[in-house]
Amino acid sequence: MSRFRPLAALVGVATLALAGIASPALADDNIPFTVDQTSVTVSQAGESFTLTGTGCKPNEADSTGVVTVSLLTDNDVEGSPVGETEVHRGGDDRWSVTTDSVDWYGEAPTTVRVSCALSHEDAHAPVVKIPLRVTGATAVPTAEPTSTLAPTPMPTPTAVPTVVPTGSSSSISTDVTSVPASGEVTVTATGFAPGESVDVYLHSTPVHLTTTTADASGKVIVKVTIPAGTDPGAHHLVLTGQTSGISLRQAITVNAPTTTTTATGTATRKPATGSRLAATGITVLPLLLAGGAVLGGTALAARRRATS
Repeated sequence: MSRFRPLAALVGVATLALAGIASPALADDNIPFTVDQTSVTVSQAGESFTLTGTGCKPNEADSTGVVTVSLLTDNDVEGSPVGETEVHRGGDDRWSVTTDSVDWYGEAPTTVRVSCALSHEDAHAPVVKIPLRVTGATAVPTAEPTSTLAPTPMPTPTAVPTVVPTGSSSSISTDVTSVPASGEVTVTATGFAPGESVDVYLHSTPVHLTTTTADASGKVIVKVTIPAGTDPGAHHLVLTGQTSGISLRQAITVNAPTTTTTATGTATRKPATGSRLAATGITVLPLLLAGGAVLGGTALAARRRATS
């Protein structure tokens, strides 16, 4: 009988080896795993959706099945996970995953990737891929924003009035067509809103001259002074209504300031306090010389008569 013992032992080892080869825990893609949906449709980019299915149930008590949903683009085979759920050995065979509502940046995803992985096991389930369609707007940002804070607005300078075409009911005129620097000109304009404030500017380089008020008929009559430093040449007077936005312009020529010369050598004597003579402005020196000559002539004539 002892001669059969080695043969029995050899048969036992072969049996164990065959049992190990047939063990389902060592095979790949042997875990049942299905997805109910054959495609996913959302109304806008980044919208959340729900997938359901069966399987991904672990074989071992200490193992856990994890169903993961990712979004793939045409150039990204791994994708970005947007949702997952766990499947336990003693639980229901059904699973459900609702994805996060996330923003899409850059290239829009076109495929949903659903995978099953088992912890502590070498078994795997096949990966399921289904198409993703967007029925609404598909445009997505090209880059992720770096900040949600609105930028602090910078102060803007006061806008210079813009001249708009004159309407048929509007008019403007001046009492003169040319005026020297520092001179005055009267402007008459119509067509503004009744009672509105009207700004008066001198162009080309805008200079605010004054602000006046239109009367009940929308008419303005205002006298302005041309600044002393205004360059000679062609300019415009511009009147702009603060409420209506109506802006009228009138051409005006600014002349060089006139100069006056005073004759030198002329002296005016002011009478002393208490004098009975009026200040006539007559030159005194010629009168004194003439008086001296008369007195000298009279004295000479009297001397000749006495000698003869």
